[in-house]
Amino acid sequence: MRHYIMYTYVIQGERFVKVMDFQKGRIIHASVTEWEEGRLYAELAMDLEGFKGKIAAGHFDYSPPKTNK
Repeated sequence: MRHYIMYTYVIQGERFVKVMDFQKGRIIHASVTEWEEGRLYAELAMDLEGFKGKIAAGHFDYSPPKTNK
């Protein structure tokens, strides 16, 4: 597996995944919709498939720290 899920986040009801591709040294931003529609390259889709349940459950969700103002 060459991809590492950094975190996921939700914008206006749509979940996005931020993934590090260590082999090519790049960060990939993709929506779960793109993934489900088959618009991601095969290797990334296969790597994400193993974490599908955790992604849907919000295991990797990022929420910004709360600040006291």
